[in-house]
Amino acid sequence: MSKTNKASLELMEMLHGKLAKKYLDVLENTPLEELSPAYLTSISKFLKDNHIEAGIGNADMTDLEKAMRDMENLPYDGEVPPEYKQ
Repeated sequence: MSKTNKASLELMEMLHGKLAKKYLDVLENTPLEELSPAYLTSISKFLKDNHIEAGIGNADMTDLEKAMRDMENLPYDGEVPPEYKQ
């Protein structure tokens, strides 16, 4: 009988968050024309895999943008609040 080592949900959430932050940092600080098509495709796949879609005039995006602006000044210690854990 062999044991399998699985990453904990907490570790996977941390990895997911760090990847999202890295993608955002790169997009905010690198001109798009300097990013490779492969890198942009990986960001696009990450968004698609997380069911993030946006279109021009998408009401959901307007709400999301407002929520993100509202959250910018909130303290964040890196922990996911219990009510948001699955």
